[in-house]
Amino acid sequence: MEQLIAQDLSKRYYHNELTYRDLENLEKQFGIKFDNIISEISYVEKNLNLKIDNLDIKIDNLEQNIKKEPQMYS
Repeated sequence: MEQLIAQDLSKRYYHNELTYRDLENLEKQFGIKFDNIISEISYVEKNLNLKIDNLDIKIDNLEQNIKKEPQMYS
């Protein structure tokens, strides 16, 4: 039964049809605490943003080094 519910929810999530009421019903039925899930998602999002920012900085540094490189050999 839980497998069927999970499949239905994943299908509706994929099609962007999952509602807040669905999440409330899950919380009531299974005791799922979405506050914890939301905080975990926020944590992961912040970490990903930091990693993306670091990659942007590295890319910018590489671009600057590449621009300087031809001048070194002139």
